[in-house]
Amino acid sequence: MKRARRAAAACYTCHKRKVRCDALIHGQPCTNCRIDGRDDCTMRAKVSERDKPKRLDTNNTATNNRFEGSNPPHREPELHGNAPTSPHMIVVPKDNAYGKASDGNVIFSSYRFLDGSRLSSLPAEDVEYLISKRCLHFPRKDVLDEFVGQYFAMVHPFVPLLDEAEFWRIYNGAGTKKVSLLVFQAILFSACCFVPLETLQRCGFNDKRTARSELHRRAKILFDLKGEDRYLYRAQGCVLLSQHTSADDPHAGSLWIACAIRIAMTLNSYPLVPDIEGADQPTIKRLWWSILLRDRSLSLGLRRHPQVTAIEFMTDKDWLLNEMDFQDEFKNSQVYPEIVKRQLFAALQEQCRLAVLLTDALSILFTSPGPTAQSYAVEPTYKTIPTLEMAKENLLVWKNRSVLAPNSSSKRGSTEHEIVNLFTHITYMYYYTAQMSITHHEAMVLENQSQPQHSQDEYNSRVMNIGSYLRTSIEGLMRVIEYFYTNQSSVILPLSVLAYAGIPLILSAIDLKLSPSYSEMLTRRNRLDTFAQIIQRSRDLYEVTDVVAAGTNQILQVAYAITKKLFLSQGIMPVTTKTVNSKDVEPQRPTRWDEAYLRYPRAYLYISTSVEYSLSFGRMPAESVFPEQVRHVPSLVFGSKLSLTIDKHCIRFSDSSNPYLGTDYSTNNQTLVFGLEPVPSANRNMKTLMDKEASPPLPEGNHHADESDSNLAEKLEHRPWDSDRVKYYT
Repeated sequence: MKRARRAAAACYTCHKRKVRCDALIHGQPCTNCRIDGRDDCTMRAKVSERDKPKRLDTNNTATNNRFEGSNPPHREPELHGNAPTSPHMIVVPKDNAYGKASDGNVIFSSYRFLDGSRLSSLPAEDVEYLISKRCLHFPRKDVLDEFVGQYFAMVHPFVPLLDEAEFWRIYNGAGTKKVSLLVFQAILFSACCFVPLETLQRCGFNDKRTARSELHRRAKILFDLKGEDRYLYRAQGCVLLSQHTSADDPHAGSLWIACAIRIAMTLNSYPLVPDIEGADQPTIKRLWWSILLRDRSLSLGLRRHPQVTAIEFMTDKDWLLNEMDFQDEFKNSQVYPEIVKRQLFAALQEQCRLAVLLTDALSILFTSPGPTAQSYAVEPTYKTIPTLEMAKENLLVWKNRSVLAPNSSSKRGSTEHEIVNLFTHITYMYYYTAQMSITHHEAMVLENQSQPQHSQDEYNSRVMNIGSYLRTSIEGLMRVIEYFYTNQSSVILPLSVLAYAGIPLILSAIDLKLSPSYSEMLTRRNRLDTFAQIIQRSRDLYEVTDVVAAGTNQILQVAYAITKKLFLSQGIMPVTTKTVNSKDVEPQRPTRWDEAYLRYPRAYLYISTSVEYSLSFGRMPAESVFPEQVRHVPSLVFGSKLSLTIDKHCIRFSDSSNPYLGTDYSTNNQTLVFGLEPVPSANRNMKTLMDKEASPPLPEGNHHADESDSNLAEKLEHRPWDSDRVKYYT
């Protein structure tokens, strides 16, 4: 094997370090100096010239002093290039934007704890591109401290990828290892939402959404160009980047998790195969449990099939997260005292147990991305009912045994207690959403029976049980979501909350329209305002909020119209469980969303399925998506099919045969769509007020029951075994 020829000449820095210099090939500065952020790349003179007596030159002396000394820790390099001497030379303009220090960022070589060794294997063109895109730049030290502190305060408890104690030693210069550039860029991305806006502006960002998008872009380019090629660090970076989502790619998080799983398997970190990179078992355990937790959060929030289903190894005692793996972190955390770290670890263990319990149920509930008509096919679904029943029982057992207990009245002045309470509420958000999803599935299966399977009494009993379980789970979910606003946690609002707030907001809007009294209407309006404000405040943090708000507005229009045509088609006295199916009393309209489900289960399921589908696919469902017994609800309510689309800039509700359904709801009118118009004064005529509240934005017209509305209500109240079923549902 031939030895590579030495370069004909080298700059002073490369010569001193005894490394290969490519200045003659690519021009000055050479790749090594460019990576190190040096602006003093000077070629050594030829031997004959070095032997000549030198005349003292003040400028040359200053130059030599500059490159012989060490780099200032936070000096931004001035990147430049000379005139090209070959067609392959890379020229960097002196006045390019990324050479300026005004954005408060410095090249990575300013920090000894960052590992840029993998860049040496990249082509010079790729390194040049990484520099031009600011992928190798990081905030100055004082700003960096805020990012890292917020990461371990707000992100690390939920995604415990790293050993915090070891990280702090490396970060403070006391460790022997270094931090991967990719992992560190991903850390900055995941923490930026929790960093004060003033700090982000010092880094050159105008707002948090811009910062989040830009920091994700930098990390993604590093990943794509293999600025980090070690599997462990690439997998860790993917897990942190799974918190990314945008209006253009609402489900990017699922793709990042899929990538993390693939790389982790390539790493051979699966317990059945020895690790080829020598990572210790605690690190591998942290990686897989972080993947599992992120996967479950995305699966529940986006109603998508879980990607980690083979979890038998995680039930082995050797693969459970234990205190021994976190002892160093308990004692050497720089953000929380030991007692809080132990509380967070106990909460983490509970969430891990919940994630394992949900595996079978989520695999059944979401057999494909989003709910589909095939998901509720009667024969295969009935075989899975025992599994879902077992899942419901396991969830109740988990809750009864859990050490977690939501405490919405925590002391706001206690940051330590607040983070534990925040973790607890997020865990219960998963719990109640799982309960709700299982119950929705059971309700759909019951309505989608092709042949009568139960007597009417048995059917009524099952509907009542499902309604009771739905009320418990959704009311619990509503209380949890309210916590993020009432405790002012919206300032640190996790992205996952945005996906879980959809159904609570829709149902609270329906509740507002069904208010039986003025005082009750005020109470319900406050709850609706809370959910709407969570979404509105998310706009400052997450770009995907535009898509979520557009989809929510669309479904609200459908829900308001169904509420007018069906739920408000009878008198105002509340319905009770004894009168739901009684023929001896006059039907009364529902006054709550759960009563609406008892009377019109298919209309309710049409609304809930629309929410779940839009979350899963980022668009409104087509008619074919719905099971047969539900898909005809719009035709019965509106007299024609609906054509719904989500547009983040303009929300449009259209119906080809009804011109008044073509109203355009722009961003300026979203407060009206969300039902956030100011509450009228208390002395206003109650009847006028209730008329206004009972009438949704569309369609317009009198909300009082008429003959056609009564007939429509009767049609949708018919059960599958009724003689008229074929007439109305085929």
